[in-house]
Amino acid sequence: MTLGVRVPDYEIEKRLWLNEHFEGGYLFRNALILEMVPPANEGEAWRVKYAWQDAGVSMADTEIAPKQLKSGRIEVSVPFDSSAVAANGKMKPTNPGIRGRLRFEIEGWNLDAAD
Repeated sequence: MTLGVRVPDYEIEKRLWLNEHFEGGYLFRNALILEMVPPANEGEAWRVKYAWQDAGVSMADTEIAPKQLKSGRIEVSVPFDSSAVAANGKMKPTNPGIRGRLRFEIEGWNLDAAD
């Protein structure tokens, strides 16, 4: 899944420039790999892992503990933020920036097909 959060325009000195404005940019733009393996047997849990692709390609390697919902579905929450790598190699928040969580509700699909 690709997630892009964009700021449409910037104001200069608290004025919106309709004809001579700066095009907005992305606060966050990245691709998410979400790997979900349903339980093989009754009573077992879903196995869920994810990875943000950033500038390269990586396998889903960060495990998430899914939350069991009363409906029989599971809930998975994946965090994201618009931090960047600083000159010292550590992550620093961007300004302006964004932080949040993507929430997914998941259930088995086509469960009767195996019969």
